Amino acid sequence: MGDVIITKGVIARNDGDDASVITTEGSASASNLAVTSDRDILKFTGTLTAPLSGDFARAFQALTGGNTDSYPRVIIRHKQDSLFAAQYDLKLYIRFSDATEQEVLLTQSTTMAVVKATLTAGKTISRLGLMVKTNAAGAPTGSFVVYWDFIFQYERDVTLPVASSIEFVFPVRIAATHVPFREGTVLQPTGTESQEIDIVGTLVADAGGTLAQYSQYLMDLAFEHKWQWINTDLLSAKFLIRDPKISVVGGPDLMRPFTMRIEKFDLISATSSGGANI
Repeated sequence: MGDVIITKGVIARNDGDDASVITTEGSASASNLAVTSDRDILKFTGTLTAPLSGDFARAFQALTGGNTDSYPRVIIRHKQDSLFAAQYDLKLYIRFSDATEQEVLLTQSTTMAVVKATLTAGKTISRLGLMVKTNAAGAPTGSFVVYWDFIFQYERDVTLPVASSIEFVFPVRIAATHVPFREGTVLQPTGTESQEIDIVGTLVADAGGTLAQYSQYLMDLAFEHKWQWINTDLLSAKFLIRDPKISVVGGPDLMRPFTMRIEKFDLISATSSGGANI
């Protein structure tokens, strides 16, 4: 079974749940720029009319991030309604407090895709967002619909080696009513809890860290109290870390078994098709 990769050290984030904090702007060819949210995912729409090379439309949140030397990573989950013409690019837009900017070219996708990138060193983020930009002259007039689930700046990706098992739990809430003099219980399903997953594995010292460092990473994640993006070969989703446990066995300290319960972070009601995310 594959490794478990978890983001750690979230310092600045837009979670796609509030369109009112988003600002839009663009070149002269940009019009009808708008952002809406379903309380989970932001939708950015607009039109570029007879654009010149380098014309753009962008949506962003003004925020104060951490220094990029300490928090050098950024991640976005995005998609679009349809692929753009060749003269158009979709980019992650980052502006720093010194008024310099960084653009990260995103792979165009009509299904949700996750992209991670390294930030320019020695900077402090002041804006995070998404941008549609032309890359050549002669681009046709085009309307666009793009989405982002989240964008955030963070410290590092923690790769926990050797996950030996992943157990999926789907807790169902059932109300029990006891009727006097009736044999048996009256049961009524009342919904479900958020999906829970138990991960069992073994920490092994490698190029990513020592046993002590991996153990500390797990403890840090528990105390961070923020949802993280977790990726394995079986799942990719937002989860809160719960109940990490590390065992130190007798003899040489060469490996440490660990267990960790994670709980899916749902901003809106889960569905049977999208809730499991397996």
